[in-house]
Amino acid sequence: MKTKITTQVLESRQISDNCHGYRQLGYRSRRGVLVAVLFLLAVVLGPIEKAGAAQTEREVGVAAAATTQAVGIPPVSAERVLNPGVKILLDEQVRTDASGRLQILFLDGTALTLGADSGLVIDEYFYDPESNQGGMSINLTTGLFRVIGGKISKNQEIKFNTPTSKITIRGGMMDLDVRPDQDIVHFIHGISTTVKALGRQQTINQAGYSVTVTKGETPGTPQRSKAKDLAKLADQLEGTAKKKKATKKKAAKKKKAAKKKKAAKKKAAKKKAATESAGPTQQEEKQRADEQKQGAKKEKVKKNLKAKKEKPKAKKKAAAKKKKAAAKKKKVAAKKKKVAAKKKKVAAKKKKVAAKKKKVAAKKKKVAAKKKATKKKPAAKKKKAAAKKKKVAAKKKKAAAKKKKSAAKKKKAAKKKAAKKKKAAAKKAAAEAKKVAAAAKEAEEATDDCEGEEKPASCEEEVVVSRAGVSSGFTGGVVIERAGLLQVADQAVQLEGLELCSNCRFLEWGYFTEQIPTAMDSLRMAFWVNGIAATSKQLSAAATKQARYSGGLLGMVWDGNQPRTAQGDFRSTVSFGVANYNVDAFSATFDGGQYSSATRGVKNGSAFQITDAASGRAFTASGYLFGTPQAVGQPPPEMAGQFSVTGSNYQAGGVFGGAMVGQSGNGQSGNDL
Repeated sequence: MKTKITTQVLESRQISDNCHGYRQLGYRSRRGVLVAVLFLLAVVLGPIEKAGAAQTEREVGVAAAATTQAVGIPPVSAERVLNPGVKILLDEQVRTDASGRLQILFLDGTALTLGADSGLVIDEYFYDPESNQGGMSINLTTGLFRVIGGKISKNQEIKFNTPTSKITIRGGMMDLDVRPDQDIVHFIHGISTTVKALGRQQTINQAGYSVTVTKGETPGTPQRSKAKDLAKLADQLEGTAKKKKATKKKAAKKKKAAKKKKAAKKKAAKKKAATESAGPTQQEEKQRADEQKQGAKKEKVKKNLKAKKEKPKAKKKAAAKKKKAAAKKKKVAAKKKKVAAKKKKVAAKKKKVAAKKKKVAAKKKKVAAKKKATKKKPAAKKKKAAAKKKKVAAKKKKAAAKKKKSAAKKKKAAKKKAAKKKKAAAKKAAAEAKKVAAAAKEAEEATDDCEGEEKPASCEEEVVVSRAGVSSGFTGGVVIERAGLLQVADQAVQLEGLELCSNCRFLEWGYFTEQIPTAMDSLRMAFWVNGIAATSKQLSAAATKQARYSGGLLGMVWDGNQPRTAQGDFRSTVSFGVANYNVDAFSATFDGGQYSSATRGVKNGSAFQITDAASGRAFTASGYLFGTPQAVGQPPPEMAGQFSVTGSNYQAGGVFGGAMVGQSGNGQSGNDL
């Protein structure tokens, strides 16, 4: 089966306007070269064997153009020189010497050019001409390369691996400068090119941009390519600089020869004119002189011939010296021209600077003239302007005074409002505290009725403060005696910055004071907490569940000196049953003390009691569960209650509250308690 081969003719094209005027570095080919390449392709790229046939070396392309010297090392065959028409094989190592260049044309039309001192290995290549699908991966060792994508790159990326990075291109053209410790990628045109290193990548979508990546670093951001760098790469890949220099030298030689001819013609014309104007005697004398000169010249020629025969090496050396001297003169002349050009530029800059200085001086003169004109104006105008300024200043002072008065009024009004709000808040807190205290008394009386042998039916749904399912709460604090200290004690309480439970949604808390009419005029200073208590049905529905709660403690402390507030925290674990619930663990820290205990068999709808002693102080706490569960069968979301701590010359009391932080289904059933 034969495969059709499509030949891609590479011509120089101009990059579009968005390339910012950069020259596309294509290949310039004359008709003869194109015909030769097409002929070589027709001869070399013959029938391709069916897939699966056994081949030790597989062809992937052909050497389309080469200059001395490019060498290939196939995987099996011996090393060979890659002249135009030689087949390029898979896994072949290709390299060029210091003056060599090579263009490889792959089966899909991809063109890859190697500059001098460059090397690569064709790691992977496959191509199906019927579907134009395939893959390509080449390892670049070092050197300069130009890639013009073929049919494979129109459908997918072709890959190039270097010691520093991984580079891909889609349907376009790029130049690569691969060094031992750095890669420079110039995207000339096409869809995109991507540079990857150390897990990072940079993609160029705009023509005329480049990416630099240094070994051990991530790729840099795309930068606009310099025209100088692109031109230098083009000269190194195409060899156009040497041709330009050679053509310039030839043109210079032709100009010198023409000048010499003109000078010789002028001399001959001058001699003729001189001989024609002279008399016959003068002509004879000139002829004699010419004959003598010719004789002397002949003798010199003979001597020179002898010298040439005797010393040919000396002449060659002299000629070489003359050539070197001429070359040096040319270099010196070129340098002089450059210096002269620089001087011209400097002179032009100086002229520009001088012109700018003149303009500045002219402006200064105009400004000075205007100032003089303004100084000559009558003093009356100045007086009027001063008077106007004084009036404006007076108006401004009046306006400022008015603003100050209005600001003072606003401040007074704001202070009055704030005072009213404080009074209202205090009244509210006192009313709520009285309500909570009344509810607590009712709850205590209700619990006394439920402690006998004959319990009413309503006791089954009771909690400490009031019945479950309605607003309930706890209070806790200290009682301070001695009437003279009551006002001072109340003013010393600092409530700012106190927090009971930031995650609670069903609990409210506050602070209140209450004067107790005793012989020593006692004052009660306490905190309160309330919310919607969970019903016994909700606790029963959560049977076999276990919940963990965490929150804070707020309380008053009095040790015989000045009363003060204190904070703490608690953690508790509760197991729910059908009729009863267990407080498996309850640990609290408050005012330097740590307490922990547990209780079992608490009836659903009733408050639990906790007691502990540590460091000479007794800790008691009672609490209950609050809030509506998220779903039927889930534990109540929050816990709250009151606590007290007593010791030698020490009393403290307050409330605690917290939210559920976790749950599981391993709790004990209430029937087993």
